[in-house]
Amino acid sequence: MDEKSLQYVDFVRQRLTAFADTDTADATAFVAAELKRFGFKLKTVNDCMYCDIGRAKSRIAFYAELADTYQTTVLLCFAAELAANAIVGVRLIFDGNTEDEHELVGEVGELYSAAICGGVPSDGIGCCYGVAGAGILEFSLKVIGGKETDVYSSVGQIAERYAIDCTTVGDGQSFVLRYFDKAKIESALLDIERIAQRYDDENGTEHALVVSKNYPPIKNDALCVDKVRQSAGDMVTLIRSTECSYAVSRYLDKICGCMISVGDGVSSDTVVRLFLRLADTRSING
Repeated sequence: MDEKSLQYVDFVRQRLTAFADTDTADATAFVAAELKRFGFKLKTVNDCMYCDIGRAKSRIAFYAELADTYQTTVLLCFAAELAANAIVGVRLIFDGNTEDEHELVGEVGELYSAAICGGVPSDGIGCCYGVAGAGILEFSLKVIGGKETDVYSSVGQIAERYAIDCTTVGDGQSFVLRYFDKAKIESALLDIERIAQRYDDENGTEHALVVSKNYPPIKNDALCVDKVRQSAGDMVTLIRSTECSYAVSRYLDKICGCMISVGDGVSSDTVVRLFLRLADTRSING
């Protein structure tokens, strides 16, 4: 990346950082305008934007959460480099937290993303084989009528039984569960529902359990991790699973790919260079 490219990285980061304090719609409009300026044809699926660059039977996709300034800075600057270097066969996905990810993985052979994660050295870039990050389940549980204390306290007890990390939020009726085993979280949620229902039956109350977020554990494909390591050389080290949770896990639950974990001191242009190396190689799936 030349000096002009590095200046663009600073420009994008500053603009997106400013938007983070206002409205995500401003950031979305800015990203859309820049992609069109690069000459890319933009498509939308609900709150998600994506563009396909060149023709290909099997594409390599790169992903960012629009609400995440770091991820979006990396992907938009990567888009600028793709336009300048005429690299094709790529899909760029800017996710506004749509639940229609199945519509975005057609023709995609593999998918890559990079996100800041705790447990990674500030200046480090890491990859993990298999489960790389925790799933997250956020929900509220409200019991109407009667004394609800026992029901709410049971959530933490059930989570502990299944070795699931549980955080109580706000008024004590909202919970965040982090997990690495989908079977365990499903069993825990059923147990919570049963206890709440039993309390209703015994006390004449009603309850409402509302899930607001449910991302599965982040699952990295072994061949995709190998590809990242081959492309990055000494830049990337092997790490253990972290408790980071990101929406990209919904995509990695459907297609092979890799979420690259970065420390909070790793510059955006460093990850852009890594993405360029990945995009400039043949897809492992054809």
